[in-house]
Amino acid sequence: MKVLEAFSSVLRKKRVTAGLTQAELAVVSGLHLNFIGRMEGGKAQPTLESLFALARALDCFPQSLVEDTLELTTSKRRAPRPDLAKKVVKVRPGRPKKTDV
Repeated sequence: MKVLEAFSSVLRKKRVTAGLTQAELAVVSGLHLNFIGRMEGGKAQPTLESLFALARALDCFPQSLVEDTLELTTSKRRAPRPDLAKKVVKVRPGRPKKTDV
């Protein structure tokens, strides 16, 4: 799951748990209703100030919003491909070549 999708899911869950509508969250947090809707729809991401405003309005710590988002993004990630991890490109030091114009 991508970060924006994960954050939108976390935000919606915390808002519903707090018993707030999007309009009520907008009023309490001081953020615009359209911005709340765009964040919950995965179309916008919060600034640091917005994250703190959301946390205050939802009566939680800002890090809980981030940690819950991180948990959703890392639990679904695939392991890196081993063949790509071993590939090393060697570059020989030297003078740049002249090119004809």
